[in-house]
This record gives sequence, C-alpha cells and structure tokens, in this order.
Amino acid sequence: MISILVGFTRKNKPMDFGRVDSLEGIDFTLPKGFCALSGAPQPDFQVYIGLPIWANAAWHGKLYSATKKDDQGLPAYSRRFQTIELNVTHYQIPSEEVRQKWLDQTPDGFLFCSKFPQKITHERGLVGTQAETQSFIDYVHALGKKAGPSFLQLPPTFGIKNARRLWDYLDDWPKELPLHIEFRHPDWFSSQENWQQTCNILQEKQVGIVCSDVPGRRDVVHGSMVHDTAFLRFVGHELHPTDYTRTDSWLRDKFLIWRKLGLKRAFVFVHCGDNVLAPELANYWIQQCNLAFDLSIPTINLRPQFTQGQLF
Repeated sequence: MISILVGFTRKNKPMDFGRVDSLEGIDFTLPKGFCALSGAPQPDFQVYIGLPIWANAAWHGKLYSATKKDDQGLPAYSRRFQTIELNVTHYQIPSEEVRQKWLDQTPDGFLFCSKFPQKITHERGLVGTQAETQSFIDYVHALGKKAGPSFLQLPPTFGIKNARRLWDYLDDWPKELPLHIEFRHPDWFSSQENWQQTCNILQEKQVGIVCSDVPGRRDVVHGSMVHDTAFLRFVGHELHPTDYTRTDSWLRDKFLIWRKLGLKRAFVFVHCGDNVLAPELANYWIQQCNLAFDLSIPTINLRPQFTQGQLF
C-alpha cells in the first residue's frame, strides 16, 4: 500500500479488506460498542489525520506541484499532514539510513504509525518471533518523538481460539510504546461476551484497538474504546455521499462522546479506493474535526483539476 518510498518500491493498491462494488443495502449505523473511558475532557486533546501513502502519481498537480521536484514525496506530504499510516514496515523494516532520511525530511510533531512486520503476524502467527519483534522495537525506539502508535494487524485466520497466544505476546511488549490491535477474524465479534472479554483484557494490558470502518465487514466496525487514544482506519467509497455521512456519524456519535469522557488523542487514516481521492476525503475529516472540537488543523490546499472539455 506504500508506493515510491525512499529506499522502497511497492505497488500502490487500495485496501481490499471489506471492499464492495455496491453500497446498496449496507447499514452504516455505528454500534454502541464498549467504552472504558470514564474521565473528563482533556485540555490538550489532539486529532491526527493522515493517509496510508505519501506518493500517488494522480496527486501531482492537485495535492503536490506538477513541476517542482521539491514539492513531492514524504517532505511535501509531511507539510500537509500530521501523520502517516506506515504500511511499508509490514514488508520490511527500513534501514538506519532510510529511517534517518525520513526523520530528517519531516517536521517536528510529525508521527509515523508503523504496521507490524508480516513475518511476525501473518507468517508466524506471533510464535517464535523474538528476534523480529526486537528489531521492530528497536526501529520504533529509534523514531524517537516521531513514533506514533504502532498497529498490529492480526491475519484473518487468527481467531479467538488463538487468544492466549496474543495475550502472551502482548505481555512482552514494552509498555512505553503505544500499541493498537486490529482484529479481523469473525470469531472475535461472534458474541457480546467474547468481545467484552477481549476489550477487558486489552484495557488491563493498556493496549488499544484499531477500528476499521469498511463497507463490506460491519462486524469489525466495533466502535469500542479501551484506551485514551483512538485509532481509526476509515475506508471511503470514491467520495460517495455516504463517505461524508459516515464521517459525520463518527464525530457526532463516537469522538465527541469519547472526548467528553477523557479521550486524549485520535488518529484517523483515510483510505479511498485507489487513494486518488483520499486527500479530498481527508480534507473533509480535517474541516469537520476543526468545527467539532474547535481545533485549527491546517486544511489541505487542493488545486482544481481540469479536463480538456472544461477549458472551453
């Protein structure tokens, strides 16, 4: 999902999980979910909104300059967004040289939210991964103040029968490094009792949950909060009207409520088809968050795109 990276090349493809061709008949109502928050509004509440990639050829002339080489890639992206969902680490942990280049190219306050290596999660299922885990920990530590919450995506085959394996793995994770778990197997959501127990254990271990709002899998849109930081992967449908009403619903029915109960930070990563239109949808998120929370997140200056027929 990352393309044209410094030191890496990977095909730019959409998030396929939960993708559908038609939205007909889908109920986008957010579930009540589980909420462990019980505090008061935090005065330094922050929202970070970003994308899953920093380079897309279709963004030249729209998000980035069409001609200036110094207005491309990660440096240009980090002048427009506060954070990135860093999927490249799922495939390969960057070298020290590449990592340092990323740090040098981004401003203070920018946060990298890194995805766990697939060798740990998808290939070995959290078993016998001490060396790989330590390498990832070392990498996150090296990001310093630019390390945002990491996220561990469990493969679709990793069901609740493997729960003990996950809990044991989390016991060894450094508590100073924020971590969120993304669940995909349907068994985790098969009963209210199962999900309640899962949330209780994560709350005890001070580990957050990733919520993936995808049209085709409404069970993973659990709407639960066990931590003082929210982590949402929001998948739009090419700026369909429901992309905007779903955004409004998240702010009205979840974030505003969680904010009153002590939510400290919220990370929202916007996916949209092949991500050509992701900047537009992310910009809507920014505008609505500014209105809802009286924030001043810089909006994105998107240059209008003209077709030949529009010039006459």
